[in-house]
Amino acid sequence: MININSVIFVSTANIPSSSVIKSVDAFVESGITNIELSGGNYENNLLRKLTKYKNVSYQIHHYFPPPIESFVINLASTNQDIAVKSIEHIKNAIKFSALLSIPIYSIHAGYLIDPEEKELGKKINVRPVADRNKCLEIFIAQVNKLAEYSKKFNVKLLLENNVISQENHKEFKMDPLLMTNSDEIIYVMKKTSENVGLLLDIGHLNVSAATLGFDAEQAVRDCYPWTLAYHLSENNGLADDNLPVKKDSWFWNCLKKQDISYYSLEVYNSSVSELKKQIDLVKSKIYE
Repeated sequence: MININSVIFVSTANIPSSSVIKSVDAFVESGITNIELSGGNYENNLLRKLTKYKNVSYQIHHYFPPPIESFVINLASTNQDIAVKSIEHIKNAIKFSALLSIPIYSIHAGYLIDPEEKELGKKINVRPVADRNKCLEIFIAQVNKLAEYSKKFNVKLLLENNVISQENHKEFKMDPLLMTNSDEIIYVMKKTSENVGLLLDIGHLNVSAATLGFDAEQAVRDCYPWTLAYHLSENNGLADDNLPVKKDSWFWNCLKKQDISYYSLEVYNSSVSELKKQIDLVKSKIYE
């Protein structure tokens, strides 16, 4: 049975702009009113600017609202400065979600390294890698603390799976990221609070499956018990290209269609009119 209350959102990352508000303006003017706020640069009075729109629904994802000084969030970091910044950012995002009456806030899984901003989604330069078990322990402990914190605001945390490309796996000769495969995703989910769910990024999973050699469709099904939302995009399995979804995309038949809070399109370099067609395609597949 499909949850008719789940809706299809479009990420502001689909329209590159230093100002998230400019992206929201473009969406609202075109009639797109389910918007996932992601990334961007710091802006004053964001809450006031966002609440001026009527009949608009938001989701808040990871690096939003953008901090004054940019950095890469890493809840598994062994660097105390980065760990503190990451926790403070997420606490602020949880409070921001509550102020907008959004019951969910999603964050990326952590890393065994501390990448630079310019490396995200691209080639990561080789550097010393922290112990996986230690980083998993740090990550799970931090997530559980934040899950307790978010309860006070009636906000649920969702964790998003990372993507490991063949290029980065070859460079590091291992996987320096957490939650790229279903085994580790499930391990983390079993260790975290009931106030934590999973945002499964289908594009990330497809690339990671090709790199690590596991069955992506089976991984989607294995994650059903924890999956509350999906990020949707296509790629060729080599890199997370955020290409448009297609009528014959590989994942339609294995998506969970019950108890899903939302689906979000992360399709980059597309016009607003193309994104509206993407929304219609997802609707036809999800609600058919």
